[in-house]
Amino acid sequence: MSKDFKSFLKDKDISHQLTIAYTPEQNGVAERKNRILVEMMHSMMSSKKLSPKFWFYVVHTTSHILNRSSSKSLKFIAPYEAYYGKKPNVGYFKVFGSPNYVHIERKDRGKLDIKVIKAVFIGYAIEGKGYKFYVSDTADILLSCIAYISENQIFDKKATLIPITIEYFRISPELGTLAMAGFCRTHTWSGLYRPMSSNNYS
Repeated sequence: MSKDFKSFLKDKDISHQLTIAYTPEQNGVAERKNRILVEMMHSMMSSKKLSPKFWFYVVHTTSHILNRSSSKSLKFIAPYEAYYGKKPNVGYFKVFGSPNYVHIERKDRGKLDIKVIKAVFIGYAIEGKGYKFYVSDTADILLSCIAYISENQIFDKKATLIPITIEYFRISPELGTLAMAGFCRTHTWSGLYRPMSSNNYS
């Protein structure tokens, strides 16, 4: 335990009690929650065949989902609702690791440059109301609410995604409540496009 953390506990008048070594049952609630996080992380990564380097983003996305999922210990309401007093909006949820096209704003490209870039959905942005994407070609992390996300596909740099028809709409104001630190450069764009018809997903 660091000196800074000990100082924090002292300043807040918090009594800190440690468990005995090799007795995880003494901290059963936290250990169970950690197990759920790890199991969800493995499931999400294996379903999209993602590299282990994305574990950080998977854990944060899993926490984001669990905080908005009903809990038996909270009489079947979500932790989000217990804290804020209102039901969470989950309409913006997307499948982690899905391939997508992210729109490039005019200010970030030349007249002859491509208007979209291929990336992977890796979570929800705290920096604004949008999504977080990873571009494998440049190792960039993009924050954007302009993206066509193909949830039924696995990312492949050479594959072509489903054709896009542009339609602008607003993302939920409740999007993004977790602090996520990027491990690469960050660009911020705005707006959102998606297929006009849900049939494009089939």
